[in-house]
Amino acid sequence: IGQAMRRLSKWGVIPYRFLKKGGVEVLLITTKSKKWGLPKGNMIRRLGPSRTALIEAYEEAGVAGKVSKETVQCIHKNTCLYLYPMLVTKVYSCWPEDSKRSRKWVKLSEATKIIGRKGLRKTLKEFSPEEFST
Repeated sequence: IGQAMRRLSKWGVIPYRFLKKGGVEVLLITTKSKKWGLPKGNMIRRLGPSRTALIEAYEEAGVAGKVSKETVQCIHKNTCLYLYPMLVTKVYSCWPEDSKRSRKWVKLSEATKIIGRKGLRKTLKEFSPEEFST
């Protein structure tokens, strides 16, 4: 069972930033099916979970930042997503998948309306970056 569970896990980030006038934005990216989602991918064993998540953030969304120590978990279909809240510190103008994906910053309240997957919408509704930004 352990092996099967690992295979059905994805690791990623919830990229966010605080706005000067208050409030929070999250960075969404398009998925292969053109829905809005978050950067995530399969665990790269030699890197471990948090570094895998940082790599996915860079490859899929072109951002770098500081990930929290804890993950937010969410189930989608039969896949368990482990998402590290990530305070974005750098946004690249070119990144590995920029030709395949779009990205956009949206207010957290807006993200919960447009994100494609129900499990992720629920997770973002409960997401409070203030808890993580230490």
